[in-house]
Amino acid sequence: MHRGLLIFLALFLSLALHSQNTISGDFRSAPLLNVISQLETEYQVVFSYTDDLPTEQKITAVFQKQKLSDALAILLKGTNIAFELVDERYIVLKLIDPKGISLCGQVISEDGTPLPFANVLALSSLRGTTTDENGRFQWQDNLATTDSIEISYIGFEAQRTTAAELKTCPNISLKVKSFSFSEVVIKEYITSGIEQSDELDHVVLHPSKIGVVPGLTEADVLQMVQILPGVQSVDESATGLHIRGGTPDQNLILWDNIPVYNSGHFFGMLSAFNPYIVEEVKVYRSGFDASYGGRVSGVIDISSVRAIPKTTEVNVGLNFTHADISVVAPLLKQKSALVFSARRAYTDIVQSPTYKRLSQRVFQKGKIEETQGAIDDEEDIDSQLNLNFSDLNAKWLWQPSDQDEIALSVFRFYDQLDFKVDNFDDEFSTTDKINLNHQGGSASWQRQWSEPFSTQLVGTYAKVENDIRLTLQEIDEETGADDLTGFTLESRQLNDIDDFTIRFDNDWRPSDRFQFKAGYQMTRLKVKRHAFWNEEGSEEIVNQNTFHTGHFTLISHLNQQFRINTGWRWTYSELYRIKHFTEPRLSIYYLPHRQWQFKISAGRYSQFINQTIQLNDLGLNQEVWIMSNEEEDIPITKNDHYSAGLLFHSGSFQLEVEGYYKRLLGLTTLSPVFIDNLRQDDESLGRGKAWGLDLLVKKRWHFYETWLSYSYSRVLYTFDIYNNETPFAAPHDRPHSLTSMHQFKVKNWNFSLSWKLASGKVFTEAIDILVDEEEAFPIYNFEETNNQRLPLFHRLDASILYRFTTKRGRLGGLFGISVLNLYNRNNILSREYLVFYEDEIEEFVLEQLDRPMLGFTPNLVLRLQWK
Repeated sequence: MHRGLLIFLALFLSLALHSQNTISGDFRSAPLLNVISQLETEYQVVFSYTDDLPTEQKITAVFQKQKLSDALAILLKGTNIAFELVDERYIVLKLIDPKGISLCGQVISEDGTPLPFANVLALSSLRGTTTDENGRFQWQDNLATTDSIEISYIGFEAQRTTAAELKTCPNISLKVKSFSFSEVVIKEYITSGIEQSDELDHVVLHPSKIGVVPGLTEADVLQMVQILPGVQSVDESATGLHIRGGTPDQNLILWDNIPVYNSGHFFGMLSAFNPYIVEEVKVYRSGFDASYGGRVSGVIDISSVRAIPKTTEVNVGLNFTHADISVVAPLLKQKSALVFSARRAYTDIVQSPTYKRLSQRVFQKGKIEETQGAIDDEEDIDSQLNLNFSDLNAKWLWQPSDQDEIALSVFRFYDQLDFKVDNFDDEFSTTDKINLNHQGGSASWQRQWSEPFSTQLVGTYAKVENDIRLTLQEIDEETGADDLTGFTLESRQLNDIDDFTIRFDNDWRPSDRFQFKAGYQMTRLKVKRHAFWNEEGSEEIVNQNTFHTGHFTLISHLNQQFRINTGWRWTYSELYRIKHFTEPRLSIYYLPHRQWQFKISAGRYSQFINQTIQLNDLGLNQEVWIMSNEEEDIPITKNDHYSAGLLFHSGSFQLEVEGYYKRLLGLTTLSPVFIDNLRQDDESLGRGKAWGLDLLVKKRWHFYETWLSYSYSRVLYTFDIYNNETPFAAPHDRPHSLTSMHQFKVKNWNFSLSWKLASGKVFTEAIDILVDEEEAFPIYNFEETNNQRLPLFHRLDASILYRFTTKRGRLGGLFGISVLNLYNRNNILSREYLVFYEDEIEEFVLEQLDRPMLGFTPNLVLRLQWK
């Protein structure tokens, strides 16, 4: 298909589809359970019902293009089942007594005064009655015992109960109406499974509820986060998340409260989190709560299963990169539960098309690619590459009482690469080994002392071990084997992190108008960098610090339209010259109408650990964590963040606009700023600023939804030794980014399509080279830093999933296919320069080197689920 036509279809597919506000059905003696499943699949509605509902009851009904309420009335006619429409998607089914039930009671105030002419209303049928002069009522109707009954009176808070509770004629006491904040909660912020939080300051993702993401067969946690406006990955990786002008190391990532420092597999191309045990993901893109700290950009707080299931659930899957299994099982009569998951790559056994594409992207222009080229040229070289990754998760939940919850969680992420090259012509052998090991654990206890007051105590430990080795050894001339008596050179780089944290948090809600959160946190952080070469040279740098942090947040509802969140985070450091760090936080929300939200936020954030990038012999950019240290001129990073935005939603239409401004201090050239410019030896301190605007427009119909997101973002850095202190574009500066996404569902099939268009990355152009007459060593002659930009980035991604279930619904699964870069666009990841000596002209020559991004990348998945 012509490239232009594909782009046209991706952008304007919504214009060819018609709005479908009706449903149709043809059922002939079909079990109710099958009817429910078919309607949920075809029209994206959700049914809820209790276990006593007769799901085997046969249904015969035919209707064409009926409204949902009319279709349900036809469907359930002649049965003893009633329905209640919670909204346009959620339906509650209830069993009713054909003989009818009698309801009675007395409605009184808190001081016992009868409330005459109070309203008693059945929400399912909108039928009801009123109380007499003494506040009493008696009413008989054809209702289900589980039907919700609302009792209301002017000036008092309405109270809901069930029909079953009113069969005994109780006294219903109503409270005098106090003020409550008219919050707006959007159940589908972008698509099913992505919601706005009750607090309005972050977005919540539920991977199990997200249908299909373009280009993905699995609900990769960090890839899903990139759906949100303002979150970008300029290098196509899962872990390289830039949240509104920040860098990946400036994001706080938590797994069950445990800080995660290496969050990816396959050198960041895949996230290390198994989505099939993830319950929710909280994403903060603007200001975040004072209980979070230690990072200056964003927060990604991931929680695994927290609710004890009723039955055992087993999930097994296989795709073109790895296989996985997860088990969630209740224990101790549903007072406890065990959660387990394991994933492992099989790339060391079978090399799939997806693996080959990812390998080309990761290992390009490095030793591995060069060695393969030498083998193809029939040089006397042999190589062996072994790459695999795995992750393990285990969690134990226990609810010893209705007030207490205890959880223990552990994880281990592991990546390993072994690459050996035997060069028989030059008689040497090299072995490269990379071991990335990240493990952690947490223990938490939460108690609800009373309805307004709760406490949580959490202890976490995280351990990171990054080990990179290179061994060079002579080969025996006769046998070709390693010569153990010959010359051997070994170099090794270690980067270890130990993070031990204790948190104590309290939440108190004395009234509907106020909420007070306060806590204490102690973190003992140790970062070690160790490099050595044989026994001749060794260098070890160990930084250790203990941080004591107190924080509080006050949420106050001034009236029905205004809410103010004020917070303060105070940190004491035992190591630095400046011992105290204060971080004020402020957010204001204004809701003039249930369809509108306005918000502004401001805050200060501090960060004490950052990443630098080191190139190795394989051509990989390895992230190395370093702690701020005044003696080494590694500063503390600070960010003053301001944002303002509005959101409008009406039914299935949504519009959001939000702007932001950041002021950064404490930047250093040890960061990846100059990784493509070969200037890492010029250490200097700098500052930066970022500003931008995010726009989201979304529309949903029954079977089809589409949204368009656009981000304008600028990130400028200033260093005293470059550009005469003139600001220049940061490496991740991307002024324009546009994404058009489409999802549609037909019965059990899910289709998704997305087209992305973005500004190219910046680079520093090398004009020519200068040669030092004395040392005859070439020197790059660069233009101004990051003053050029690569060609536009654009890519089309697509996914198709088919979901199936057995008649009893215990066994199900899915089969799917996805493609990244459907029309194989040659996008450029980076532009670098090499210098080599040309013998024919006896001069040094400058060569431009472009590193491409992913090309056409397919993937397949097969998954079975049993519960």
